[in-house]
Amino acid sequence: MSARVNEVYERFSPRIEDYSIDESFLDLTDVRQADRMPLARDMRATVQAWTGIPNCVGIGPTKTLAKLANHVAKKVPELEGVCDLTDPVQYAHWMARIEPGEIWGSLRVRLGHLSMAVLGFVIRVAAGTRPLGMPASE
Repeated sequence: MSARVNEVYERFSPRIEDYSIDESFLDLTDVRQADRMPLARDMRATVQAWTGIPNCVGIGPTKTLAKLANHVAKKVPELEGVCDLTDPVQYAHWMARIEPGEIWGSLRVRLGHLSMAVLGFVIRVAAGTRPLGMPASE
């Protein structure tokens, strides 16, 4: 079945990296920002039509952020299975709402809950959002 899915992917990008049995990364660097969401929706629909496999598409400037976008696409029904974190507005919106342990659960085991809270704080500050409990700057 993964060969069939890769056949679909090849229609959208010649540069494909298989990450696991059910995950791949496609290089969309050459795709204009405005064309990425329509392309991702088309890709998702084509995989579903050709294979019957339910799937989601996450777009990000790095593989880690693409995985995060995929996680958001799975969890938020309104996104209809597609999330693009190369869009600065979407990036800031979702980085402010996702707990790090939700994506990187193994980190919680290694770092403990306090460290995960600190990581969440850092992510929110980097995204330009005010973490809960942080006073607004004057």
